[in-house]
Amino acid sequence: MKRNWKLIGILLGVFVLGAATGSALTRFFVHRQMAGLFGPEGERSRRFKLRALSRRLDLSASQERAVGEIMRRHSPERRRLMREAMQACGPRMRAHKAAVDAEIRQLLSPEQQKRFDELVRMQDRKWFGHPPR
Repeated sequence: MKRNWKLIGILLGVFVLGAATGSALTRFFVHRQMAGLFGPEGERSRRFKLRALSRRLDLSASQERAVGEIMRRHSPERRRLMREAMQACGPRMRAHKAAVDAEIRQLLSPEQQKRFDELVRMQDRKWFGHPPR
């Protein structure tokens, strides 16, 4: 009987360690992916769009290079236009975003709140041109 409890304890420990490891690795990889999508120049986002176009349109290598160059060349203007659109719609969008952020922030520990606040500032700089807070 005692041996069964030991075996159950070992199996439960292995399960918990596996779940914790899986969660940590998932968080790491998702964070890395999101940073690339929403990073300073969105390079990963452009590559993702380019791969999708290439796959769906069956682009040749030279077409893929040319399309990639077009996307890179127009990226600064697209980002400027997105910023302008966010500024034009900004007050209502900021108010909504601030309400959602405040709800999320309440769930976090003080250490998580500090990191969350920095993420919010980065998002605000990207989408609105400067942080509102």
